[in-house]
Amino acid sequence: MNSVPLLNATRRLGAPANWDHERDGICHTLEIRDQDGWMISAWRPTPAELNRLNEGQPLFLGIQGDIHPVVSLSIGSET
Repeated sequence: MNSVPLLNATRRLGAPANWDHERDGICHTLEIRDQDGWMISAWRPTPAELNRLNEGQPLFLGIQGDIHPVVSLSIGSET
């Protein structure tokens, strides 16, 4: 998936301080909008990912660490 630029973005998040691009891969900057206690980002699936979703494949959410924060996934048109 690719991140989508947001209207009214309030912050841009970069790689964590200890991130090693050679070891960990490229970490792109992510635009977010702070809204009602949430950090909102927008994502668009690639054509190959969209095909897999349309075939009924699941969408997985990965969380680093061992405590699961409150998260939300939604489909919408506003970016």
